[in-house]
Amino acid sequence: MASTLLGGLSPDRFLRRHWQKKLLLIRVDFSDLVGAPFADATGVSLISGLNSFYVESSFGRTGFYPSGGGSDITPTLRMPQAASYYGPNDLYTQLRTDARNAAATAGYVLANYDYDLICFGAVPGWGWAGLGYVGAAGVWLRNYFTAGVAGHELGHNYGLNHANFWDTGGQSVIGTGSSVEYGDIYDTMGSANAGANHFNARYKSYLNWLTAAETLTVTTSGIYRIYPHDDTNSTGLRGLKIVRSSSTNYWVEFRQKFTGNRWLMNGAGIRWSGNGNERSHLLDTTPGSPDGRIPSSPTSRADRFWAATRSTRNGTWEPSWTISIFGPAAKTRKFTRWAAGSPTHSATKSCPPCARGAPGPDGASWSPVRRYR
Repeated sequence: MASTLLGGLSPDRFLRRHWQKKLLLIRVDFSDLVGAPFADATGVSLISGLNSFYVESSFGRTGFYPSGGGSDITPTLRMPQAASYYGPNDLYTQLRTDARNAAATAGYVLANYDYDLICFGAVPGWGWAGLGYVGAAGVWLRNYFTAGVAGHELGHNYGLNHANFWDTGGQSVIGTGSSVEYGDIYDTMGSANAGANHFNARYKSYLNWLTAAETLTVTTSGIYRIYPHDDTNSTGLRGLKIVRSSSTNYWVEFRQKFTGNRWLMNGAGIRWSGNGNERSHLLDTTPGSPDGRIPSSPTSRADRFWAATRSTRNGTWEPSWTISIFGPAAKTRKFTRWAAGSPTHSATKSCPPCARGAPGPDGASWSPVRRYR
């Protein structure tokens, strides 16, 4: 019987998502696309930016060693085939094999690194900026060397899929609609911006960056307080899971990094998700607008009802939200607007689809490659 760690995670899955990791940035060029894809300083900055984003997002549970201190950047290595061979024939797996072989020949011990990122210029025939295996090492960066794009692809390596938006054409919250790839503009698995765009609370829970003690599965009507999951100083509950069906859940979260967005600063966000690493879907609780917030008055969903109140402590706004959750029987329930000074006070883009199947490294059966345009 396999041993388990922390909430049922197998040791290999736990290790892949936690603790400090070593990156190998393999720079390559081609006979018909000559030159370093980026300067040394850019590579150093990229690794540092990735570390900052992952350390902050994970509450210090994972990150990356600096360049020269565990992570490394290779010199530019010439590939055995021209760029016009790899791109038009869509041979990204061969490119990775050739790049890794060249790095090994140059003296890099590949087994010393947790993740490798193949970095190259604007190879013709490909239109994407990045590519990554889901749940396994392997990243390709094509002419985009930002913490956002690289952080998105490494998110795939950690096991995440895309963060999408459920588009009902502004007609409803969870009615008939379609999944918009990359449509969650607040999540790096959607927008690929890093920085304020933390992975959503469901994804952090899946990675065990939010532990079982830091989220709650709601099973009864009640009032629940949550704290921002994008604030490293937060403690307590930072996500609520509400079971909708045997395969679908709602996740409620609160953020404080989008200071220019009053809805996110003063409201909670809701997403649909599955029980595993399925794509999450941002829901627009005010159909026809892009804010993805909980409105101040109760709004009907398919089978649950919410209202939200901003919490105060000693008359001062506190970075938390109190969520009132009512089941179907509460359809006609009245919601009270508290007076100022009371314990609580009521607060009144997408890219083309990118998923495509791909063989895993070394012939293993891995999940599909995900690409970011």
